[in-house]
Amino acid sequence: GADPKDAGGDARTARRGPLRPPFRNTGTMNPTERKRPWRHIVRNAAGTALVIAALALWMPYFVRAFVCDQFVVPSESMLPTLENGERLIISHLFYEPSAGDIVVLCGEADHEEGKNLIKRIIATGGQTVDIDFELGQVYVDGEALSEPYTLEPTYLDEGTEFPLTVPEGEIFVM
Repeated sequence: GADPKDAGGDARTARRGPLRPPFRNTGTMNPTERKRPWRHIVRNAAGTALVIAALALWMPYFVRAFVCDQFVVPSESMLPTLENGERLIISHLFYEPSAGDIVVLCGEADHEEGKNLIKRIIATGGQTVDIDFELGQVYVDGEALSEPYTLEPTYLDEGTEFPLTVPEGEIFVM
């Protein structure tokens, strides 16, 4: 081949063809849409509104299922810590049960479906719980539990056999 400089042009012209204007937006609209560009805007706005509406409807369910939920204290059994009717926000994320935590047992209150029970964790898996009902004293692994959060000692025997070793992966609440 001939040298492009010998042909009277520069090297850019010979390799790429003739120079064009830097950028010309031809768009993807058909001739009808070119006459009415507002249709494109309306379509995008409607699509955006549908996405926002779907997220607005879906997000509360996602948050309640995976992040946190709200509960109302259903009784006075947690006095003086929690009062009847107080609202609690309970987190579902990254939780490992430990003694002293307040938990919500969903649908397990007095074996009634749909009723929640709010209680404090006394022991976790592998620990042994014993209650001296005459003294009203709770023991965990042989040590007396200090319970400044209760109104009165535990005198009521509800038929559970003590001492009781909590199975692994489970909790004991009062």
